[in-house]
Amino acid sequence: MAHFISFIQGYRGETSRLGSKSSGIQASAQGWHSGVRINGQFIPNSEKDIFHVCATAGSSGYSNSEYMGTVKECEDGIDISVNPDLTKATIGSQYEFLVEEINKIIELNGKSSAIPILDFLKYRKET
Repeated sequence: MAHFISFIQGYRGETSRLGSKSSGIQASAQGWHSGVRINGQFIPNSEKDIFHVCATAGSSGYSNSEYMGTVKECEDGIDISVNPDLTKATIGSQYEFLVEEINKIIELNGKSSAIPILDFLKYRKET
């Protein structure tokens, strides 16, 4: 039985894919030189879902992906954590993209737990 679902839309329309608790789900969106990959897993001992977000070098694949952060289900909503090893340059170049993606998460889930992470990103960008 499906536990995860992923949607994608391009010029040929929308499609979806399903993932089970054991298979998880992976999704990616890529341009020529940048992109994002999301891996979703079910954690059996906690009965919760977790998603790892990575920035990629896009379809050119000229460099490795960089772990950006984690979105996970918690008792009172959603917990979002950002990789503390991100450099100022990385935060600066990815800031607008991250803010947009986090705002989409908030919009879809009606949760405000991402606000502290937005404040953190703003601070990291400015310092």
